[in-house]
Amino acid sequence: MNGFIEEAEVEFRRVIHTENSYHLAYSELGDIYAAQGKTDEALWHYQESLRLSPTYTKAPVNMGNLLYSLGRVGEAGRQYARALEIDPFLLEAAVNLANIRAIQGRFDEALVLYRKVLKMNPGHDAARGNLEQLTLAHHRIDEAASPVIAELNRNPGNIALHVQLGDLYRSGGDLAGAVEWYEKARSMDPSRLGVLGNLGVIYGRWEDYDKAKAVLQQIIELQPRNAGAYYNLACHAARQGMVDEAVKWLQGSIERGFSNWELLRTDKDLENIRGTAFYEDLLKRLGDG
Repeated sequence: MNGFIEEAEVEFRRVIHTENSYHLAYSELGDIYAAQGKTDEALWHYQESLRLSPTYTKAPVNMGNLLYSLGRVGEAGRQYARALEIDPFLLEAAVNLANIRAIQGRFDEALVLYRKVLKMNPGHDAARGNLEQLTLAHHRIDEAASPVIAELNRNPGNIALHVQLGDLYRSGGDLAGAVEWYEKARSMDPSRLGVLGNLGVIYGRWEDYDKAKAVLQQIIELQPRNAGAYYNLACHAARQGMVDEAVKWLQGSIERGFSNWELLRTDKDLENIRGTAFYEDLLKRLGDG
């Protein structure tokens, strides 16, 4: 089997060398590298395939599958959404994106996608089951929220009720609903650290790093010595490939008292800064060098 894969890799490389615009060869090479665990090479070849043929749906779908297998759920979702922009009736992409939206707690989006899947394929049992479960969960949250919303209608300026609704939707798993209420509370009182913390966690889970970082920086404005906020900023910057920025935030975290060295050694979010002079020097000081 390995010999066959190696032969296929050689052949696709030959095709790319002789026909540089052949997007299919790039995509197939991406599949080979993905199977070999060569993630960066696979992603680069999928991207190149898309560059050469922007309407080719297999590349973003396979890229989404690879990213999802690596736990990079938000990035995977963006690739499935990209495929659906090209072909709105692509069943695999719709199912996978619906599942991701459900995992992310974006219930309304997931419900729309599951209904779309069932229109395309009424016999899709998994989508039907997920739709039924989400609908029930959504109904329970709305039921629980109803008296709080009624009270809020009588007291629209009550920030605590906005926070209560955010907490209610968050505990029910509807994170998009939680964000809606937390953001309203945030606009009324930007100094509520609990609200900011919850928003930072949700945006981070969604891999919406720019929004997560904006919230964390707001926390730092309120609590300049908050080492955890600095650490999380380092993680988000590292996940975005912003190495210098990540190092800056990590250094700031340590200067403010961060001392969870085991987390620092093992945190996958910091993968992109391992190998930097700062990180290597830090490990030496911790006795790992």
